[in-house]
Amino acid sequence: MPLVPDVALGYLLHLLRGVRITGTLTENPYSASVGLAGEALEDRLSRLPGLNYRKQGGVAEFEWRMPTLDAWAEALLIPEVA
Repeated sequence: MPLVPDVALGYLLHLLRGVRITGTLTENPYSASVGLAGEALEDRLSRLPGLNYRKQGGVAEFEWRMPTLDAWAEALLIPEVA
């Protein structure tokens, strides 16, 4: 499988915020469909821009740095105007 860029993974996670899915954000068919599951996904989540991810034991915690998908896109995708 090709490497999924961080921006694409971040976009996917923001889309899933408001969607009921089978499983969790770390174990779901959407991230698995792009080849991200288990430790590979957790490694990426821990360094993903726009997201704070922590795991202790079996409990995973997500903290979104931007309140909405639009705010995330503006902060990460739209270059600053000088």
